[in-house]
Amino acid sequence: MADAPLTSSDIIAMSSAVIALCALGISIWQGYVTRQHNVLSARPIIELLACLGDPEKDGIILKNAGPGPAIVRGITLTSDRVRFNLFSEHEFKKLLSAWTEGLSPTPTFGTLHVDDNTIIASGESVQFLAVNPYTPMAQLFLRLEEKFGGMEIDVEYECLYGKKHTSKYKRGVSNAA
Repeated sequence: MADAPLTSSDIIAMSSAVIALCALGISIWQGYVTRQHNVLSARPIIELLACLGDPEKDGIILKNAGPGPAIVRGITLTSDRVRFNLFSEHEFKKLLSAWTEGLSPTPTFGTLHVDDNTIIASGESVQFLAVNPYTPMAQLFLRLEEKFGGMEIDVEYECLYGKKHTSKYKRGVSNAA
């Protein structure tokens, strides 16, 4: 009985098992590829924009230019190897006083409109820093260039799938990673 030839029903059963295993493998692979596609198609891309000339919007704006929502996790500014955590009220006020030192009249800033877990929908913008109407606005931004010429701003954010991203901004150059 051990050397009995395979019957057609045995061959059909083995073929069915091989086909079922192939189908299972393809299903698992397709699920993986679909998840990768969803992660990429829901990736946010944060841009940092300086807005001048519109008293309603003067300041710095974070814009999500990607197809998925962004969950902001942190914003830091580094200048001359000094890091400022812009979610810390104390460090933020310290930075603002350094920005405005010696300017006349002294500009005033609105509140920080972004904090940890702020969600920015696709195509939407959030004002990160509001500058209250200031007559020589160009003077203020020249001062920022002068005082923080080597400054770098890092915006840390996540997509819906929890994948972490960082956008780095250095002197007019932005790079979403």
